Amino acid sequence: PPLSSFKPRISRFRTLVRLSRPSNMPPVAFLHLLACRLSSPGSSLRSIVSHAPSSLLLLLILTITSTSMIVNDYYDSRSVDAINKPGDAEEFDPPFVRSALSFAYGHLLILSTLLPRVLPRLLVVGGTVVTYLYTVHLKPVLLLKNAVVASIVAACPLASASSFGDVTGGVIGLCGTLFLGTFGREVWMDVIDVDGDR
Repeated sequence: PPLSSFKPRISRFRTLVRLSRPSNMPPVAFLHLLACRLSSPGSSLRSIVSHAPSSLLLLLILTITSTSMIVNDYYDSRSVDAINKPGDAEEFDPPFVRSALSFAYGHLLILSTLLPRVLPRLLVVGGTVVTYLYTVHLKPVLLLKNAVVASIVAACPLASASSFGDVTGGVIGLCGTLFLGTFGREVWMDVIDVDGDR
């Protein structure tokens, strides 16, 4: 087939990548490595990276982070919220986005069964379900939705630590700091975004 026939597919894929907010991935990866280090203070970066369960968990956390952004934009594109609608609205293809999300969620649930420890597995499955429920049902509920988002973010280091070592005081402190910081940020973003939600 001619190259021009692939251009719409490439354009949709690029839009999907932009919707996934790739800029979020480095901080997420850093927090994962930090949590693993705090869970086992004597460990090296090499030992963390070469640890298969924690590496798989990082992949799952990055996938949850990306899909949560995409599904949020998907539902914003169907609303009257002019502020939160995807910036690439002209290239936004809902059927393609739905297919990509279904593929990602299916693989999340399948790959989570490969995690050897129960707590990371539960947090991955719970985070996957809650991010979807947040967008569809909880987003209009002020403060509750902020607490849900903050809890999901704070749970990531907990999952990382429990997949590699022990849940230490340092890990708990990191989770608490992330919860408070994220909760405050989400409330502030709602204040800024009040006109778009009317």
